[in-house]
Amino acid sequence: MLQANVSVFLKDVKQFDPAHIGMVLFAVGVMDVLSQGIATRLLLPRMGEHGLARAGLALNACGFLMIAAIPFVPSIAFLFAAIAVFTLGDGLFQPAMSGMIANAAPERERGQVQGANQGRQAVGRVLAPLCAAYLYERHPAAPYVAGAVIIAGAYMLLAARPAAAAPHGAGA
Repeated sequence: MLQANVSVFLKDVKQFDPAHIGMVLFAVGVMDVLSQGIATRLLLPRMGEHGLARAGLALNACGFLMIAAIPFVPSIAFLFAAIAVFTLGDGLFQPAMSGMIANAAPERERGQVQGANQGRQAVGRVLAPLCAAYLYERHPAAPYVAGAVIIAGAYMLLAARPAAAAPHGAGA
Protein backbone atom coordinates (compact mmCIF):
# COMPACT_ATOMS: atom_id res chain seq x y z
CA MET A 1 0.00 0.00 0.00
CA LEU A 2 3.00 2.29 0.34
CA GLN A 3 3.70 2.50 -3.36
CA ALA A 4 0.01 2.90 -4.17
CA ASN A 5 -0.43 6.26 -2.50
CA VAL A 6 2.76 7.57 -0.95
CA SER A 7 3.00 10.42 -3.46
CA VAL A 8 -0.51 11.64 -2.64
CA PHE A 9 0.16 11.09 1.06
CA LEU A 10 3.31 13.22 0.99
CA LYS A 11 1.59 15.92 -1.08
CA ASP A 12 -1.42 16.09 1.24
CA VAL A 13 0.24 15.58 4.62
CA LYS A 14 3.62 17.27 4.13
CA GLN A 15 2.76 19.56 1.19
CA PHE A 16 5.66 18.04 -0.75
CA ASP A 17 6.19 19.01 -4.36
CA PRO A 18 7.34 16.49 -7.00
CA ALA A 19 11.03 17.15 -6.25
CA HIS A 20 10.61 16.38 -2.54
CA ILE A 21 8.53 13.29 -3.30
CA GLY A 22 11.27 12.20 -5.68
CA MET A 23 13.83 12.57 -2.87
CA VAL A 24 11.76 10.30 -0.63
CA LEU A 25 11.47 7.71 -3.40
CA PHE A 26 15.22 8.03 -4.00
CA ALA A 27 15.71 7.22 -0.29
CA VAL A 28 13.51 4.13 -0.78
CA GLY A 29 15.76 3.03 -3.65
CA VAL A 30 18.93 3.59 -1.63
CA MET A 31 17.51 1.60 1.28
CA ASP A 32 16.53 -1.20 -1.10
CA VAL A 33 20.12 -1.43 -2.32
CA LEU A 34 21.51 -1.36 1.22
CA SER A 35 19.03 -3.84 2.64
CA GLN A 36 19.00 -6.35 -0.21
CA GLY A 37 22.57 -5.87 -1.38
CA ILE A 38 24.37 -5.66 1.94
CA ALA A 39 22.21 -6.35 5.01
CA THR A 40 20.57 -9.49 3.64
CA ARG A 41 23.89 -10.93 2.54
CA LEU A 42 25.40 -10.30 5.99
CA LEU A 43 22.42 -11.39 8.09
CA LEU A 44 21.20 -14.43 6.17
CA PRO A 45 24.05 -16.74 7.29
CA ARG A 46 23.51 -15.69 10.92
CA MET A 47 19.71 -15.66 11.08
CA GLY A 48 18.65 -18.08 8.36
CA GLU A 49 15.78 -17.42 5.99
CA HIS A 50 13.08 -17.95 8.61
CA GLY A 51 14.67 -15.58 11.13
CA LEU A 52 15.43 -12.97 8.49
CA ALA A 53 11.87 -13.12 7.15
CA ARG A 54 10.48 -12.64 10.67
CA ALA A 55 12.84 -9.72 11.33
CA GLY A 56 11.87 -8.18 8.02
CA LEU A 57 8.16 -8.45 8.79
CA ALA A 58 8.65 -6.94 12.25
CA LEU A 59 10.54 -3.99 10.76
CA ASN A 60 7.95 -3.68 8.00
CA ALA A 61 5.10 -3.42 10.51
CA CYS A 62 7.02 -0.90 12.63
CA GLY A 63 7.80 1.13 9.53
CA PHE A 64 4.15 1.17 8.50
CA LEU A 65 3.13 2.36 11.97
CA MET A 66 5.79 5.05 11.82
CA ILE A 67 4.51 6.16 8.41
CA ALA A 68 0.97 6.25 9.84
CA ALA A 69 2.28 8.63 12.53
CA ILE A 70 3.71 11.10 10.01
CA PRO A 71 0.56 13.28 9.94
CA PHE A 72 1.03 13.78 13.69
CA VAL A 73 4.84 14.14 13.75
CA PRO A 74 6.08 17.21 11.89
CA SER A 75 9.72 16.08 11.64
CA ILE A 76 11.24 15.40 8.22
CA ALA A 77 13.88 13.28 9.97
CA PHE A 78 11.06 11.10 11.35
CA LEU A 79 9.66 10.74 7.83
CA PHE A 80 12.98 9.48 6.50
CA ALA A 81 13.44 7.20 9.51
CA ALA A 82 9.99 5.71 8.90
CA ILE A 83 10.76 5.15 5.23
CA ALA A 84 14.13 3.62 6.14
CA VAL A 85 12.64 1.21 8.69
CA PHE A 86 9.87 0.12 6.32
CA THR A 87 12.20 -0.33 3.35
CA LEU A 88 14.83 -2.16 5.41
CA GLY A 89 12.17 -4.58 6.58
CA ASP A 90 10.90 -5.15 3.06
CA GLY A 91 14.44 -5.62 1.76
CA LEU A 92 15.13 -8.29 4.37
CA PHE A 93 11.79 -10.04 4.04
CA GLN A 94 11.44 -10.39 0.27
CA PRO A 95 14.65 -12.34 -0.50
CA ALA A 96 14.32 -14.47 2.64
CA MET A 97 10.74 -15.39 1.79
CA SER A 98 11.64 -16.15 -1.82
CA GLY A 99 14.36 -18.48 -0.55
CA MET A 100 11.99 -20.18 1.88
CA ILE A 101 9.42 -20.71 -0.87
CA ALA A 102 11.99 -22.07 -3.31
CA ASN A 103 13.60 -24.36 -0.77
CA ALA A 104 10.24 -25.76 0.35
CA ALA A 105 9.56 -27.14 -3.13
CA PRO A 106 11.22 -30.14 -4.74
CA GLU A 107 13.96 -29.00 -7.11
CA ARG A 108 11.98 -29.92 -10.26
CA GLU A 109 9.02 -27.81 -9.11
CA ARG A 110 10.85 -24.67 -7.96
CA GLY A 111 10.21 -22.70 -11.13
CA GLN A 112 6.51 -23.43 -10.96
CA VAL A 113 6.37 -22.54 -7.26
CA GLN A 114 8.26 -19.27 -7.81
CA GLY A 115 5.92 -18.47 -10.70
CA ALA A 116 2.94 -18.98 -8.40
CA ASN A 117 4.63 -16.72 -5.84
CA GLN A 118 5.08 -14.01 -8.49
CA GLY A 119 1.43 -14.40 -9.41
CA ARG A 120 0.43 -13.90 -5.79
CA GLN A 121 2.53 -10.75 -5.66
CA ALA A 122 0.90 -9.48 -8.85
CA VAL A 123 -2.55 -9.90 -7.32
CA GLY A 124 -1.33 -7.84 -4.36
CA ARG A 125 -0.11 -5.11 -6.72
CA VAL A 126 -3.58 -5.02 -8.30
CA LEU A 127 -5.60 -5.03 -5.06
CA ALA A 128 -3.38 -2.86 -2.83
CA PRO A 129 -3.96 0.41 -4.71
CA LEU A 130 -7.72 -0.11 -4.55
CA CYS A 131 -7.59 -0.83 -0.82
CA ALA A 132 -5.20 2.05 -0.18
CA ALA A 133 -7.45 4.52 -2.04
CA TYR A 134 -10.53 3.35 -0.14
CA LEU A 135 -8.76 3.59 3.22
CA TYR A 136 -7.04 6.89 2.38
CA GLU A 137 -10.43 8.54 1.91
CA ARG A 138 -11.16 7.72 5.56
CA HIS A 139 -7.82 9.05 6.85
CA PRO A 140 -4.37 9.47 5.26
CA ALA A 141 -2.82 7.16 7.88
CA ALA A 142 -5.41 4.38 7.44
CA PRO A 143 -3.66 2.45 4.63
CA TYR A 144 -0.49 2.25 6.71
CA VAL A 145 -2.26 1.13 9.88
CA ALA A 146 -4.06 -1.52 7.83
CA GLY A 147 -0.74 -2.57 6.30
CA ALA A 148 0.81 -2.90 9.76
CA VAL A 149 -2.11 -5.07 10.92
CA ILE A 150 -1.84 -7.32 7.86
CA ILE A 151 1.92 -7.65 8.31
CA ALA A 152 1.51 -8.39 12.04
CA GLY A 153 -0.85 -11.22 11.06
CA ALA A 154 1.70 -12.53 8.58
CA TYR A 155 4.38 -12.31 11.28
CA MET A 156 2.26 -14.40 13.66
CA LEU A 157 1.68 -17.02 10.96
CA LEU A 158 5.38 -17.18 10.17
CA ALA A 159 6.37 -17.26 13.84
CA ALA A 160 4.00 -20.18 14.40
CA ARG A 161 5.71 -22.12 11.61
CA PRO A 162 8.89 -23.91 12.68
CA ALA A 163 12.02 -23.01 10.76
CA ALA A 164 12.96 -25.55 8.11
CA ALA A 165 15.73 -27.94 9.06
CA ALA A 166 17.33 -27.79 5.60
CA PRO A 167 20.32 -25.44 5.28
CA HIS A 168 20.11 -22.41 2.98
CA GLY A 169 20.04 -23.48 -0.63
CA ALA A 170 19.24 -27.12 0.08
CA GLY A 171 16.14 -28.72 -1.35
CA ALA A 172 13.29 -30.02 0.75
